[in-house]
Amino acid sequence: MILIFKVNRDNIDLKLVKPVKVITKSVNIDKNILLNSIVEWLRDEKVKLNQLQALAVVYSPASFSLLRSVTSIANTLAWSLDIPVYKIKTLDASDLELAKALKLKLKDKSTPSFIVPEYYKEPNITKAK
Repeated sequence: MILIFKVNRDNIDLKLVKPVKVITKSVNIDKNILLNSIVEWLRDEKVKLNQLQALAVVYSPASFSLLRSVTSIANTLAWSLDIPVYKIKTLDASDLELAKALKLKLKDKSTPSFIVPEYYKEPNITKAK
């Protein structure tokens, strides 16, 4: 199975690619409870972490901190489970297209061990008051 994090401006879609279907759940973007939301959803779907074969993050325009948080969670899970993690930058791929592309990538053994966030604009950094 492959767990996909699709980062949106207002929420994060979690997609679980199973052998014959893709299950989706939208979760709140509160970075403080995101990891708990992921674990609870996997538990509800009766999926154990060791059943995951790969992770992927689909980037789209969102806040810098949200993109960094999701990337950190994906990298940490991939490292701790010793599975590949992929970065996908697309806005219009269907669930089945994503699943097919990731299944093909799984066959490639030269996978990077971590990903870096993909930002869509320059940062807006202000001075502290």
